[in-house]
Amino acid sequence: MKCKTRIIPVFVPQNSCPYRCIFCNQVAVVGKKKPLSSREIESYIHKCLQTIQLSSPEGELPYVEIAYYGGSFTLLPRQLQEEYLHPASEALKRGFIRGIRLSTRPDWIDTTILCFLKEKGVSVIELGVQTMDDQLQAYIRRGHTSEDVLRAMELLRDFGFKTAIQLMIGLPGEDDATLSSSMAKVKSLKPDMVRIHPTLVIRDTPLEKLYLGAKYKPLSLEKAVTILKQLVLSFEAEGIKVIRLGLQPNRALEEPGTIVAGPYHPALGQMVASSIFYDLIMRGMERLQLETMNRIHIEVSPENISNVIGNRRENLARLKESFPSCEIMVKGNISLREDQMRLSVGDKSILLSKKELLYRH
Repeated sequence: MKCKTRIIPVFVPQNSCPYRCIFCNQVAVVGKKKPLSSREIESYIHKCLQTIQLSSPEGELPYVEIAYYGGSFTLLPRQLQEEYLHPASEALKRGFIRGIRLSTRPDWIDTTILCFLKEKGVSVIELGVQTMDDQLQAYIRRGHTSEDVLRAMELLRDFGFKTAIQLMIGLPGEDDATLSSSMAKVKSLKPDMVRIHPTLVIRDTPLEKLYLGAKYKPLSLEKAVTILKQLVLSFEAEGIKVIRLGLQPNRALEEPGTIVAGPYHPALGQMVASSIFYDLIMRGMERLQLETMNRIHIEVSPENISNVIGNRRENLARLKESFPSCEIMVKGNISLREDQMRLSVGDKSILLSKKELLYRH
């Protein structure tokens, strides 16, 4: 049985970050939370593990990770890091979980820190990079450079950590050339994973002032989806997993007035995945070149059925508009990879891969 990754999120209030990126309002994005004690984290992890066990189908062995979210973990005082990590380390030693992940800044890791994290069982470290363009990094007040990222990635590899890079699109001052160059540099670093989210204008940030002064224009949702589609295809073609698109929805983020402007959608990842599969279906129809048809049969891996159907069945509705006389069927096929689709029309069938779309946008 295929193992499904289940994440137990532990939110760490970030009160010690000395930097203020122009887009950042940490309280508005993740909420103002009281720091949890080590005992409270242990109790929370235990409850989550019970829920995961009860909700997992018989025979399924979920791959459980504990992830520390909310800011740059290594900026916290060492004693606090120790207190936060202890419950996860104990769960790992006892075989209740399989991994621990956290995120931090590329300029806040060194050999001493990594030795400590390795000792505590941390297996994945995500770097908040946002862009590899040094001029953009300076403009958005990141406080580090692309050289810091290169050094950090080399250190992480030397210590055997899995790596993830957090990126943003639609940053102020970004254009097609800087985005393309930045993403090419990220791919050259060969991280195991990336997260990408569009820049949002959050209340009480310097970026809000730029926006209100007509000095910054965020991406539209349609444009963000178009850019993200190509980035997903590009990274996946390099064997780099895209683990999330867009900020994680939460009560604080979705409170009225928190997001002033920008391409926010709670199901952004599905919107992008659905758009990719719609393009793949249309590509297959072009290749089949059939003049008459009465049924379109689409097969994908079972986990992609909802992506083919689309958010609120949008893809099926669009296909029905393009092929009104056809019956459209979507079916799961466990023999297909996540990036594949089999399209059958009449007595003709074609096997498609997402890679076919890579250079068509």
